[in-house]
Amino acid sequence: MGAIVVVGVVLIIGALQHGNPFGPTTVHGNLIMENSGAKDTIACNDGDLKLDGDNNTYTVTGHCRRLEVFGSANRVTVDSADTISAFGDDNALIYHSGTPQIGKTGNNNTVSQG
Repeated sequence: MGAIVVVGVVLIIGALQHGNPFGPTTVHGNLIMENSGAKDTIACNDGDLKLDGDNNTYTVTGHCRRLEVFGSANRVTVDSADTISAFGDDNALIYHSGTPQIGKTGNNNTVSQG
């Protein structure tokens, strides 16, 4: 049974590195995504989203209660969030609307409205 789980995870990560062929990933409550070099669109339905890894590009639609980005050189655009946090180095986060609480830990992280 453990081998089946590992194969499933590898297939999901591989699919996300080239865009998700199943449509946008959707947050239902809490979602943690760990990737490297991924490009994906995530629908955040008032959930909590944690993105972990390096060199990822995410477009997050809808509203997140909490958006946390860990790693380095990630590019994340979100429609809106109550709290946005960046941990690591050289992450760039852009939100479109609202006045989120912003936290930055690390070097050269930017969180801006755009």
